[in-house]
Amino acid sequence: MEENVKTRKSNVLMISVVSLGILFLIALAVMLLYVNKASKLSQDNGDLNTNILTLNGQIEQQIAQNQEHKDRIAFLNDSITTIKALNTEQLRVKDGQIYSLRKNTKKVTELEKEIAELRRIDVEHEKLQNRYDKLLAETLRKKENIKELSEQLLNLQDSVNKARFLHAYNINPLTKWNRWLCADRYNVSIARRVNETYITFEIAGTPFTKQGIRVVYMRMLDPSGNLINPIGEEFKYTGMQEINYTGDYVPVNFLVVYNEKLLPGSYTIQAFIDKEMVRETVVVLD
Repeated sequence: MEENVKTRKSNVLMISVVSLGILFLIALAVMLLYVNKASKLSQDNGDLNTNILTLNGQIEQQIAQNQEHKDRIAFLNDSITTIKALNTEQLRVKDGQIYSLRKNTKKVTELEKEIAELRRIDVEHEKLQNRYDKLLAETLRKKENIKELSEQLLNLQDSVNKARFLHAYNINPLTKWNRWLCADRYNVSIARRVNETYITFEIAGTPFTKQGIRVVYMRMLDPSGNLINPIGEEFKYTGMQEINYTGDYVPVNFLVVYNEKLLPGSYTIQAFIDKEMVRETVVVLD
């Protein structure tokens, strides 16, 4: 009768060991699947760097995969905790059995073998824990990559948006003095002699700029900041010209005739396209 009891205990112990082995194999299989998944993520990140048109979709895919990693890591962590608890309990039980069966050398030897196996499983658990730590570090690195890709996308979008606007270049003011007796004089630098200013500049864009009709405004401010020859109601300007931008440079020009003598100082010339200032220059008259 006592021998049957011992046999049943041995069978129960063997079943427990086999169960632990199966759990370990399952955890290892899940781990291998996860490693394969991590390799796929690395390949996906490479595709993200070469295909900026699909960058937003790939970032969302990376976020979803990282969430899946978190779920798998949580599952592995739970499995590790369960195995560790089972190992601790089994070691406690075996220690009690060794204490009660010291006189039976055969039983002690078998129990010591089982304890050695449990300790081996504990070593495997430690390896599994190290893999878990590496996966966690890899997940954090992926998050940083996603953050960097998001910042690059925003910078690229800002650059494209800026490239869509028209700009003004080469603002050239030519002052003129209308003399009574002699020929006209140009590039006059003395304020009281300037009767009018001929202002020219060029409008240009980039391949991203939308073509079509644009309204170019010019403002000229005196040294006190007052608008010279103001026109308009809500948006005041000195001169206005409508252009048709077709992708090439568009020259524009304005003539400012002064009704009063100018005072010495700095005169500001501002170029606007569709009421957005795109260039500014200053003319100093003595």
